[in-house]
Amino acid sequence: MTKVRILSYRLRALDSLRGIGRVMDRSTCGDQKGAVISMTKVNLNINGATHSIDVPDTGMPLLWAIRDYAGLTGTKYGCGVEICGACTVWIDGSPEKSCDTSVSEGVGRAITTIEGLSATTAGAKLQQAFVDHQVPQCGYCQSGMLMAATRLVQSGSVPSDAQIDSAIGNICVCGTYPRVKAAIKAASGGTTPIPTTTTTRPTTTTTTRPTTTTTKPPKPTTTTTTKPPKPTTTTTTKPPRPTTTTTRPRKPVTTTTIKIKGDD
Repeated sequence: MTKVRILSYRLRALDSLRGIGRVMDRSTCGDQKGAVISMTKVNLNINGATHSIDVPDTGMPLLWAIRDYAGLTGTKYGCGVEICGACTVWIDGSPEKSCDTSVSEGVGRAITTIEGLSATTAGAKLQQAFVDHQVPQCGYCQSGMLMAATRLVQSGSVPSDAQIDSAIGNICVCGTYPRVKAAIKAASGGTTPIPTTTTTRPTTTTTTRPTTTTTKPPKPTTTTTTKPPKPTTTTTTKPPRPTTTTTRPRKPVTTTTIKIKGDD
């Protein structure tokens, strides 16, 4: 199965593979969505039990058959390109990425998921060690991490940090790698101390502030001075000025007598 086909399933997984009997398959149905196609019955041996399921295509990723058709949702979908390891299962006892394994590749083989891990001695030990060492935070990657790490516990020897790094490529975005290593070593028979969380509350020191009493001086008494009333202003009416009439004498009329000769 090519990478292109795997990525094609990844893109249309949510809307094409959750409806049993109805898928969107443009390779066979053109652009028609929800076209009804024939189903293929396959038998998968998962956790020691046979699951008879109908799938639209035996080339679909085994991850979808385990989650959507067998109903075992402990195996997680992460990247879809076999990098993060969240989808790790065992196929014939070997860790495999189920997002890059087709359904047809799982037929006739023994598949073990996280739901069946506790049935193995090494798996039960490692699960308890994860609890004791408080490994999970969000927990999303832990199913794949446990499936990959149990192989180291089954080896019977305590692995070194380098061996753990080489054997486990699973990604944990929470960064729990130091505790994962401690849990693996403890489950393998090592003497890794279990982390204890001790919370010591700081002693609260109560500081009593000195009380300072300041007596303010009394405010000075305000003396109210009554101003004397303003003197009454007396208005004096001046007598009117006498009217003086001056009659100028008229100028005397000058009579000029012109004598004409010959009149004498």
